Amino acid sequence: MNTYKNKTEKIITYTVFTIYLLFLTWLVLFKLAVDPKMIPHMRGINLIPFYYKTESTTHLREVLFNVLVFIPAGFYFTATNKTHNLFSGLKAVMILSISYEFIQLLFAIGATDITDVITNTAGGFLGMCLYVFLGRVLASRRLTLINTIGIILESGTLLFVSMVISTTTSLFIIFL
Repeated sequence: MNTYKNKTEKIITYTVFTIYLLFLTWLVLFKLAVDPKMIPHMRGINLIPFYYKTESTTHLREVLFNVLVFIPAGFYFTATNKTHNLFSGLKAVMILSISYEFIQLLFAIGATDITDVITNTAGGFLGMCLYVFLGRVLASRRLTLINTIGIILESGTLLFVSMVISTTTSLFIIFL
């Protein structure tokens, strides 16, 4: 089954997916830092799922956030896979998540946590379910809808990033 209506839709899909992966990398690895000095330098590892030294509502928010930000990964890994194999998409999401966690550990730029791998993969799985569901409901318009949502969200993110960078740059100049 051919996923794309035409070559333009394929280019848009891969472009939106690539921009999403860039934003995801900036979020996961660099914690939205606009200056290298803002990147947290810590190395920690937790191999016990859903274990926290202290309990707080922050942990629940982090779990939900991890699930949410990886939903597009599951959708796009499945959509761009020629066979649309859910296992391949799930494997790709898990490899991406493990890669992020390993990079955090290797470069001491965050805490490596098995919970993140589990919740990121769960989010990817939800994205795959969304792909299948939309295929049954809106078969011919599934990618158009998701690409449109992706473009809107990424445009908002670009606007946010440019505001943060301009504010940070302005503050930097003021304090010089």
